Parts: sequence; C-alpha cells; structure tokens
Amino acid sequence: MRPLIVCNFVTLDGCYEDATRTLAPLFEYQHPDYHADDQFDHYTLSLLKRAGTLLLAGHESALNNLRYWQGVLTDPAATDVRRAFARRIAQIEVVTVSDHLTPDDLTAFPNARAVRVADAPDAVRTLKGQPGGPLLILLSRLLWNDLLARGLVDELHLTTFPLLAGPGGTPLFTGRPPVPFRLLRSETFPGSGNVLNVWATAMLLPEGPMREDVLSDLPRVAAPARRALTNAGVTTLAALAERTEREIAALHGMGPKALGTLREALAVHSLTFAAPQEAP
Repeated sequence: MRPLIVCNFVTLDGCYEDATRTLAPLFEYQHPDYHADDQFDHYTLSLLKRAGTLLLAGHESALNNLRYWQGVLTDPAATDVRRAFARRIAQIEVVTVSDHLTPDDLTAFPNARAVRVADAPDAVRTLKGQPGGPLLILLSRLLWNDLLARGLVDELHLTTFPLLAGPGGTPLFTGRPPVPFRLLRSETFPGSGNVLNVWATAMLLPEGPMREDVLSDLPRVAAPARRALTNAGVTTLAALAERTEREIAALHGMGPKALGTLREALAVHSLTFAAPQEAP
C-alpha cells in the first residue's frame, strides 16, 4: 500500500498565509541570517524524488503551479535545486483535483491528468493500491485537510517557519478530525531556523460520511443546504469555488439565504464562484 505523504509549512502562530491570503508578506520580518536559505527546497525535492505521484488541487492553482515550474526549466536565474525540482515535476505522474480542468488545459503537461473533486477520495484509494512510490501533496491545504478527515493521509511533514502571520492569518487546519498524531522524528535547519516535525496519522473512528464538525471551512448553513453540498462533493470553500453559482443554486435543498451565505464566505477569502463556461 502506497502511503500518502503531506508536506506543508506553518508559521509560529499556526497559519500558512497572512490576512492578504498571500505568502510573500510573511517574510517581511524574517531574520536577516535566514535570507536566501534553500534548505526547505532541498527537503521538498527529496520527497518529490521519492514519490511516485504528486497531487495538486484547484483549477487555476494547479495550472499556475505547473506553468511556474515549466518556466523554471528555462529560467537562467533559477537555482540548481529549483531546476532539479522543475525537472522532477515534468516527469512525475501528476493528478490534479478539479471539476473544471479539461484535457485541453493539460495539453502542455502530458504527465498530468484531472479527477473531479467528488471522485478524489476514491481516486486516492485506487492510487494507494497501485505499485510505485508514495503519493505526495505539497501545500494544497484544503485538499489534504479533507483527505486527513477521511483517514487517507499517512504522514504529515510540517515545517515550522520562524515567522508570524498575525491577525487574520489563515489557520493551517480547517477542522478537528478524529486523528491522533504520533511523532516519528524532528529535524532542525540551522541555516533557516526551520523546524521539521514528521507525524504518523491514523483514524480513531471507522471511516464514514464526514461529520459537520470536521467539514473544513464552509460557513454554517441550514441542514438541507449542508446535505446538498456534501452530496455534491462540496466540502471546502476551494471545492465551492470550482462550481458555478447556477450549479450550486440548482442543488435540491439550496435556498437563496444559504446561497448568499456561501457567496459572502467566498468573498471573505478572496474567492468567487466559477465563471460559467461559454457555449461553443
């Protein structure tokens, strides 16, 4: 059975981005001794080299990720470790979780394919049963939080950066699933001040339908609307942003009040419903 390994960074105050929902401002007060250290790049590269499949999430985020690393291959300013990372991205099997990625979107990335959000858990179970190296998720916080709550994550590699996100920062975890963590090892990186903790995970309860108290970051809506979203495979704001407003409004049990609540929650996180696809 192939393990699913998650690698993510976290700030000292438990976040992965600040109130602007971006990463760059986090480094505003980075200690000068730690500037330009690339030990985190080397560590993630070691995981990527060992992995057999890389999972990405979202339409735009997945495409931007693939395009970025494709550009690194020809960037004369790129470091050696980032070029090696880009080469591996171009080789490894990539599975993108999105309801809106099409084969045409992935033409430039022959090693990538897409699965729908609702099909992601079953796709991960299938991949785990196939031969090959580990499954790997780098960042993609909402995707792995959902899989963690379903008992599908085996190891969580969390690197604490000596930074603060401050008020309004986005917490790394989206809920409190019944998952105990056992520390496997810790490692420090003196050149960056980063501290790596590797945790083994396991479900305390038999896997089943996700409970409302572990359902990611969706706002509270009436029970019929919540059931409609769950039945449609929409369990996170990221998954919601993959659907058009018309799709969500058409769900049985979804009323105008719940739809407005969802629209407001997306706006708070600088997200929107997906744009309707134009007819050919």
